[in-house]
Amino acid sequence: MEEILIGKIVNTYGLKGELKLILNPDYLDIEFKKNAKVKIANNDYVLLNYKRNKHTVIFLLKDHQDINLVEHLKGELLKTTLIEFKTLVKNEYYGFQILSLNVYDQNKQLLGKVERVENTGFQKLLRIKTENNKDILIPWVDFFVRKIDLKEAIVEVETIEGLL
Repeated sequence: MEEILIGKIVNTYGLKGELKLILNPDYLDIEFKKNAKVKIANNDYVLLNYKRNKHTVIFLLKDHQDINLVEHLKGELLKTTLIEFKTLVKNEYYGFQILSLNVYDQNKQLLGKVERVENTGFQKLLRIKTENNKDILIPWVDFFVRKIDLKEAIVEVETIEGLL
């Protein structure tokens, strides 16, 4: 299975071996399974626990609960595979899953491709890049995003006057 670059370890956090990770912007909404397996500097580790803080994650590795055991990991990249993420319920998706999908309006007209999912703190927005390089922001709520089909690689949206 393909490895995914989740982020970069930037520092230790406290004395008990916790590490601070800056997340890749495409993976801000991920949730790890319990005891998720991760790879750091080509070595395999198990996440004992983690907590999110905006664009960073503070995490602890199993059998590495001492700052002296993890200090050498500063500056390294953290990678994992898709199977280490929590399974979402039906019709829920992680933002990275819909990147590059074609977006169609209610009239089956191609609007563009999903370039990024932006989290404003209040709600998520889909940034759609049109063929003429224009950006469209569409709220990622059921009223506007009617269907996401990963197999067909499409997102169907409802547009209203003034949205485009």
